[in-house]
Amino acid sequence: MAWTLAFAVTTVLFVLVTGAHDDAAIIGLGLRFPRAPIWTTVALPALALMGVPYLLGVAVTTTFTERLAGLGAGFGAGLPVSLPGLAVVLAIGACAPLAGVLLGYGLPRCRARCPRTGRCPG
Repeated sequence: MAWTLAFAVTTVLFVLVTGAHDDAAIIGLGLRFPRAPIWTTVALPALALMGVPYLLGVAVTTTFTERLAGLGAGFGAGLPVSLPGLAVVLAIGACAPLAGVLLGYGLPRCRARCPRTGRCPG
Protein backbone atom coordinates (compact mmCIF):
# COMPACT_ATOMS: atom_id res chain seq x y z
CA MET A 1 0.00 0.00 0.00
CA ALA A 2 2.84 2.40 0.81
CA TRP A 3 4.45 1.85 -2.61
CA THR A 4 1.15 2.53 -4.37
CA LEU A 5 0.75 5.79 -2.49
CA ALA A 6 4.37 6.78 -3.21
CA PHE A 7 3.94 6.10 -6.93
CA ALA A 8 0.65 8.02 -6.98
CA VAL A 9 2.23 11.06 -5.32
CA THR A 10 5.22 10.90 -7.68
CA THR A 11 2.90 10.70 -10.67
CA VAL A 12 0.86 13.70 -9.55
CA LEU A 13 4.02 15.76 -8.96
CA PHE A 14 5.38 14.76 -12.37
CA VAL A 15 2.16 15.82 -14.07
CA LEU A 16 2.14 19.16 -12.24
CA VAL A 17 5.78 19.92 -13.08
CA THR A 18 5.53 18.97 -16.75
CA GLY A 19 2.21 20.78 -17.10
CA ALA A 20 3.75 23.92 -15.61
CA HIS A 21 6.68 23.58 -18.02
CA ASP A 22 4.35 23.31 -21.04
CA ASP A 23 2.26 26.26 -19.84
CA ALA A 24 5.37 28.35 -19.33
CA ALA A 25 6.50 27.57 -22.88
CA ILE A 26 3.16 28.74 -24.27
CA ILE A 27 3.16 31.90 -22.13
CA GLY A 28 6.79 32.60 -23.09
CA LEU A 29 5.91 32.27 -26.77
CA GLY A 30 3.12 34.80 -26.30
CA LEU A 31 5.44 37.22 -24.50
CA ARG A 32 8.15 36.85 -27.12
CA PHE A 33 5.75 37.75 -29.93
CA PRO A 34 3.20 40.06 -28.28
CA ARG A 35 1.59 41.09 -31.60
CA ALA A 36 0.84 37.50 -32.59
CA PRO A 37 -2.76 36.39 -32.10
CA ILE A 38 -3.32 34.29 -28.99
CA TRP A 39 -4.67 31.37 -31.02
CA THR A 40 -1.29 31.19 -32.78
CA THR A 41 0.67 30.86 -29.54
CA VAL A 42 -1.62 28.03 -28.45
CA ALA A 43 -2.05 26.33 -31.83
CA LEU A 44 1.65 26.09 -32.75
CA PRO A 45 2.71 24.00 -29.74
CA ALA A 46 -0.46 21.90 -30.03
CA LEU A 47 0.20 21.21 -33.71
CA ALA A 48 3.80 20.31 -32.94
CA LEU A 49 2.68 17.96 -30.17
CA MET A 50 0.27 16.18 -32.50
CA GLY A 51 2.25 16.41 -35.75
CA VAL A 52 5.79 15.46 -34.74
CA PRO A 53 4.94 11.80 -33.99
CA TYR A 54 3.46 11.48 -37.48
CA LEU A 55 6.51 13.07 -39.09
CA LEU A 56 9.27 11.45 -37.03
CA GLY A 57 7.55 8.25 -35.97
CA VAL A 58 6.75 6.77 -32.62
CA ALA A 59 10.03 5.02 -31.88
CA VAL A 60 10.26 6.56 -28.40
CA THR A 61 6.81 5.35 -27.45
CA THR A 62 7.51 1.92 -28.89
CA THR A 63 10.78 1.70 -26.97
CA PHE A 64 9.01 2.63 -23.77
CA THR A 65 6.08 0.25 -24.13
CA GLU A 66 7.98 -2.71 -25.54
CA ARG A 67 11.40 -2.45 -23.90
CA LEU A 68 11.41 -0.20 -20.85
CA ALA A 69 8.12 -1.39 -19.42
CA GLY A 70 9.35 -4.97 -19.83
CA LEU A 71 12.65 -4.13 -18.13
CA GLY A 72 10.86 -2.48 -15.22
CA ALA A 73 8.43 -5.36 -14.89
CA GLY A 74 11.31 -7.81 -15.05
CA PHE A 75 13.18 -6.05 -12.26
CA GLY A 76 10.03 -5.82 -10.17
CA ALA A 77 9.23 -9.51 -10.63
CA GLY A 78 12.81 -10.62 -10.07
CA LEU A 79 13.12 -11.90 -13.64
CA PRO A 80 16.31 -11.70 -15.69
CA VAL A 81 16.49 -8.63 -17.93
CA SER A 82 18.59 -7.75 -20.96
CA LEU A 83 21.48 -5.75 -19.56
CA PRO A 84 22.73 -4.59 -23.00
CA GLY A 85 19.24 -3.31 -23.79
CA LEU A 86 19.07 -1.56 -20.45
CA ALA A 87 22.51 0.00 -21.02
CA VAL A 88 21.48 1.36 -24.43
CA VAL A 89 18.30 2.91 -23.07
CA LEU A 90 20.10 4.47 -20.09
CA ALA A 91 22.89 5.83 -22.32
CA ILE A 92 20.40 7.48 -24.65
CA GLY A 93 18.54 8.91 -21.68
CA ALA A 94 21.78 10.29 -20.25
CA CYS A 95 22.76 11.86 -23.58
CA ALA A 96 19.40 13.56 -24.17
CA PRO A 97 20.06 16.55 -21.85
CA LEU A 98 23.47 17.04 -23.48
CA ALA A 99 21.81 17.16 -26.91
CA GLY A 100 19.37 19.76 -25.57
CA VAL A 101 22.21 21.90 -24.22
CA LEU A 102 24.10 21.72 -27.51
CA LEU A 103 20.98 22.69 -29.48
CA GLY A 104 20.20 25.49 -27.03
CA TYR A 105 23.74 26.79 -27.40
CA GLY A 106 24.03 26.36 -31.16
CA LEU A 107 20.67 27.51 -32.50
CA PRO A 108 20.94 31.12 -31.25
CA ARG A 109 24.39 31.35 -32.82
CA CYS A 110 22.97 30.14 -36.12
CA ARG A 111 20.21 32.70 -35.84
CA ALA A 112 22.75 35.44 -35.18
CA ARG A 113 24.28 34.74 -38.60
CA CYS A 114 20.91 35.15 -40.36
CA PRO A 115 20.07 38.59 -41.75
CA ARG A 116 17.60 40.51 -39.66
CA THR A 117 14.35 41.84 -41.00
CA GLY A 118 11.79 44.23 -39.62
CA ARG A 119 9.51 41.32 -38.80
CA CYS A 120 12.12 39.40 -36.79
CA PRO A 121 12.39 40.69 -33.18
CA GLY A 122 15.64 41.15 -31.37
